[in-house]
Amino acid sequence: MSSSCDKATWLSYLTYGWINPLVETGVERQVDLADTPELAEIDDTAANAHRLSVNLEAQERAGKTHPLLRAVVATYWYPLMFLQAFRIIEWSLALLNPLLLQRVLVFQEAQNDDKLRLTSEEVSSGMTAVSAMIFLGLFSIFFGSQLAFFQTRISLRLGSALRGSVLERGLKVRACQEHAGAAGQGEPGSQQEAPSVYNVISFDVGPNIDIIWILLGLWIFPFQFISVLLLLFHQVKYAVVPGLVVILVAKTISGVLLVYDGFLRNTQMQAKDRRMGLCDEGFTHVRTLQMLAWTQPFMDNMLVARSAELRAMRNRLWMQKMVAASDYSLSAIVTLVTLGYYVLHDGGTLRASLALPVIALVNSLVGPFGQFPAWANQYLVWRSAYERVNNYMGLSGTWSGRRPRGESASAGRHGVAEAAAAAPAA
Repeated sequence: MSSSCDKATWLSYLTYGWINPLVETGVERQVDLADTPELAEIDDTAANAHRLSVNLEAQERAGKTHPLLRAVVATYWYPLMFLQAFRIIEWSLALLNPLLLQRVLVFQEAQNDDKLRLTSEEVSSGMTAVSAMIFLGLFSIFFGSQLAFFQTRISLRLGSALRGSVLERGLKVRACQEHAGAAGQGEPGSQQEAPSVYNVISFDVGPNIDIIWILLGLWIFPFQFISVLLLLFHQVKYAVVPGLVVILVAKTISGVLLVYDGFLRNTQMQAKDRRMGLCDEGFTHVRTLQMLAWTQPFMDNMLVARSAELRAMRNRLWMQKMVAASDYSLSAIVTLVTLGYYVLHDGGTLRASLALPVIALVNSLVGPFGQFPAWANQYLVWRSAYERVNNYMGLSGTWSGRRPRGESASAGRHGVAEAAAAAPAA
């Protein structure tokens, strides 16, 4: 079955009409695998994994540093360039909305003033602003939806390609290790473990895709910040400075919390590797544990690893929720400080045509600044995930050239030995 997305017309693509047959089938009965269309040719997992593997081998032959990063960029630079151009357009449209809103509110305030008599040019200008705002809202709905869909498709291609390459390369590395072990050249405990494979593919590939969105966000940040700051200065002059200070203080606190959360991510994944390694080893040697009465000591080791993992998860969750609580109220606080300074210190007059656009612009200013603590956290998470992916694939692109401290590909391998040492003498 060919992809419905490939055969869709422009109207069907923009309105997502191409997915209607699948939705109608789901209304009538349970959707089966045979009912779902194939991926579009450009989104095919095997094709994307092959393209990335070819570029990865080319980067390795050229002796480049960080070959995995370079291979991803070399494979997908073309759609990423278009995505960045579309993001600039989306941001420009978002800034245009408060300006049109101000024109509409000025027109409304003039209508409510009985002392003023509107000319035909002013009425025409006001109605034009109303029409433009309606059209911009409708266009932004379609444009934002299609941009999110386009980014999702790029993420799908990146994720499938990277997971395919990780699995293919990891199997090759494991085969080489088994061959070396059979020849008596491998080190004991150097063989990749199944839990590590699961963790790498499930939890470490995603951060290696997120770093691309961080780099694109850093590239566009100066344009976002300067454009919003200029518009706010045009509206409230130097009253924008106190609001900016509040943003910097709040985001510094959030940044400290999220940076620590990023460091804890590696601790959590190490504990997770150990717990899953012990579980895998327990299933494999369950008869031995029962026969030698080592069940309880082995279970104690599993519970210790589980407690360490849960402790790291709890600390990370607390920090993330504190940051979310700060972000929830930050826009309102910054708006209050900015408009309060404008009225009390500068002696300005607070009107709807000023307050509502300023509130929208403040939200736009908080947005780009609010990304920095999250970026710092995601960068640390990426550093941990990048090390683990490179170690599993046998690449030399790690920052330190070795495994992260405390991490081993054979996590949990010596669980039986530890249980034996902890067991009472018979």
